[in-house]
Amino acid sequence: MILTARGHCKNVMRMVLDKLLSFINRSKRVLNVSHRPRRQEYMMMAKTVAVGMVIIGLVGFVITVVFSVIDKGSLF
Repeated sequence: MILTARGHCKNVMRMVLDKLLSFINRSKRVLNVSHRPRRQEYMMMAKTVAVGMVIIGLVGFVITVVFSVIDKGSLF
């Protein structure tokens, strides 16, 4: 089968359009299933994020103190 440039272009455009429509349909499905978080869910997520930030901050602080002690030889 020999495709002309015009035929090939139409096939490529159809494939792109099909993929775009498929993406739009999947996105609609996700949006229909999703919901706004209730206050309890939101507070749980906020607490989890806050605890994670504190843990990461503490790890960074401990690493800084350890390398400070290693560099200077003493804490003060």
